[in-house]
Amino acid sequence: MDRERAIFGTTKMWRWLILVLLSPVAWGMGDYAATIHNSEWTHSGSNTLCTLAHEITGYGVGRFELRPGRRLAFVVETLQPLTAMESEAKAVSPR
Repeated sequence: MDRERAIFGTTKMWRWLILVLLSPVAWGMGDYAATIHNSEWTHSGSNTLCTLAHEITGYGVGRFELRPGRRLAFVVETLQPLTAMESEAKAVSPR
């Protein structure tokens, strides 16, 4: 009986540990968003570079850059160094 409890307790602990390690929070993934009412874009421009930037609270700055003769680029400057990982970005229009 004690052995069964020990095995059950260990199994339960491993399930909990695996769940925690696989959770998005454990890997630092999360949603970073601002509502339309909390968005503040800043613009700067010159003959060689035009930028439109938005601070992403707790993450860094997202910036659109346009240089003459080049395609539009989106640059993200993070507060912390990035590690290699797969990510996904999508634009969602307000309703």
